[in-house]
Amino acid sequence: MDEPRIYGKVLSKELIVAVEIYRLAIIEKQEVYFLKLVENLRGRSKASSPATISKALDVLFDLGMVDAEWKQLPNGRWARTLKISGESKEFVRAVYKKTCKSG
Repeated sequence: MDEPRIYGKVLSKELIVAVEIYRLAIIEKQEVYFLKLVENLRGRSKASSPATISKALDVLFDLGMVDAEWKQLPNGRWARTLKISGESKEFVRAVYKKTCKSG
């Protein structure tokens, strides 16, 4: 994960999760699913426990900021993959640029 400048000081838990989904899906072009979020955020932010991430995802779904669909992963397992919805992509991109170091 990119080292955040003000990640933990300013962003809500929901925005931390949204920015991580954006980073993985858009910047790194990876499939994003719950376990990957937990692994990437573990110990790195205030949104690091599975329960906190799950609650944040619930809020993001309710707000329409995150979409999900079931996909089969390369290992043959099925997972609910997450992505930032089209309406929220520009907002989350702006938050990512303001809070994460480039390169």
